[in-house]
Amino acid sequence: MTASGTQERILDAAECLFAEHGFGDVSVRQVVHTAGVNVASIHYHFGSKEALVEAVMSRRLKPLNDERLRLLDEYESRDEGEVALEDVLYALIAPAVKLSRSRKGGKSFVRLVGRLFAEPSNTVLERLKDRFEVVFIRFHRAFKRTLPAIRKRDYFWRIHFILGAMSLTLCDRERPAAWSEGSCDPDDLDEVIQQLVAFCAAGLRSPVPRKKRKR
Repeated sequence: MTASGTQERILDAAECLFAEHGFGDVSVRQVVHTAGVNVASIHYHFGSKEALVEAVMSRRLKPLNDERLRLLDEYESRDEGEVALEDVLYALIAPAVKLSRSRKGGKSFVRLVGRLFAEPSNTVLERLKDRFEVVFIRFHRAFKRTLPAIRKRDYFWRIHFILGAMSLTLCDRERPAAWSEGSCDPDDLDEVIQQLVAFCAAGLRSPVPRKKRKR
């Protein structure tokens, strides 16, 4: 087996184990056993379990974020920097929804996203922070340009809610169809993306009540 083939087997095995059991509960020995390789292979290709976790996540997230940046570049170039809020949201949301429904890596991506949101690991997030900081900065700037008057506190709350809506949409594709008695089709990608973009745009633009509700 080639070095690249061994590396892919390790990544595939680790991805399945992390998605099923969590990042902290999977040992290197389990990965070795599932992949059918020896411990030396793990250390040779990745150096440590932490680096392996980063590689597993990066394998799915790097192409995703590259596509997000490509779309944002396209919109900003076309509109000379005056990008609509819906376009910024589309660049953020559409690649993730499409990946979640793809046959190549979609199922694994969804399981990893679900695990990362359900059981956030500070170690994993810290290792991914620097690698994807450029994505955060680019979209942060794009959002701020489209929402110049929004308060900082409101903005970050709403970004938090958007990420929650995205993660639920990616990880639970059957519930809308069940609740709507079939009128919502989770396999209609254009519909899913359009509905989610519209929902998030409305949330970002909505006014914030300045008075607390009486209990």
